[in-house]
Amino acid sequence: MIDQFVEALRSMPPLPKRHYSWPLQRSVLMDPANAQLLREYARVTGALTIWGEGTPKEALLYALAICKETGAALAFAFNAWIRKFPEDAPATYRGPQWLEEIKYLQDRLSELKSWLGGDAAYVKAIIINCERFFVDPKTPSLNPAIYALHQTFADLCEHHFPDARREWYNMIPGNIFVSADHGEGYSVPLYDCSRLDYERKLFQAAAQSAAGDGKRTVTPWVAMGAEYRWFDPPVNGKVKKWDNANLYDSKFAFQLGAMINRPEFFHPEIFAPYKVAEVAVLYPQPFAPEVPDHNWGKCFLAYCCGANGREMLVFE
Repeated sequence: MIDQFVEALRSMPPLPKRHYSWPLQRSVLMDPANAQLLREYARVTGALTIWGEGTPKEALLYALAICKETGAALAFAFNAWIRKFPEDAPATYRGPQWLEEIKYLQDRLSELKSWLGGDAAYVKAIIINCERFFVDPKTPSLNPAIYALHQTFADLCEHHFPDARREWYNMIPGNIFVSADHGEGYSVPLYDCSRLDYERKLFQAAAQSAAGDGKRTVTPWVAMGAEYRWFDPPVNGKVKKWDNANLYDSKFAFQLGAMINRPEFFHPEIFAPYKVAEVAVLYPQPFAPEVPDHNWGKCFLAYCCGANGREMLVFE
């Protein structure tokens, strides 16, 4: 199947917009069998995302080489406040392990920058998962502390990589994962790809909030291959949960690719104002082995066809 994906990608022009992603695991990045696949993927999406945490120098320089060869941007992904910050501590905690977390991030960002040497400008984005702490209307007294934590994280990233945009997961007023970071805009997860009308309404609401707050952009986080599983009645208080095994048909990815990338679909009254989406983030990691039946790759190729106005490719 990898050979089929490589062949299909070679005939595919780059996507109209840059697409970052959830980070590649080192085992996927460094597997020689994936070398041509990842090169074509980086060329088509214009980006390659790796972990800022844990990635060794060898893997970083390998990813950088792919970006240099293909003209793609490099992105780092981080999980905020999980390395040293006590697991059971509230957001108001400002003890020694809070300082250790800050030092860890400072040191890690400095190390990554030193490994890149004169090529630090290739880093165009930092992808941030901020689910460790979330704003909750039931505990408003904690919210200023949460904002302060996220702003500290953002400031450190900006200090070391000032040209890199910061893409926070699900950053929009009213959602539980909210950052005080004054970046380019908001973001919204489109993780229900078989429910296109529902996703359209989600993006419309996010775009309206962004416009009202003076934000320029809204970044869609687009699920590839799998999606949320909904529960009725709720299970453990949840109405939905991400499920790698809950596959969706690639025809929905084809339609999403068209709507997010092609100007003729940028009609807010009919679809959604995807014009304000300067970039996108794909989830989970590219060609995710955890998604069965190679469905990540199948949906991604369909998405690319929709984005470029081509007939949809169907893989058996």
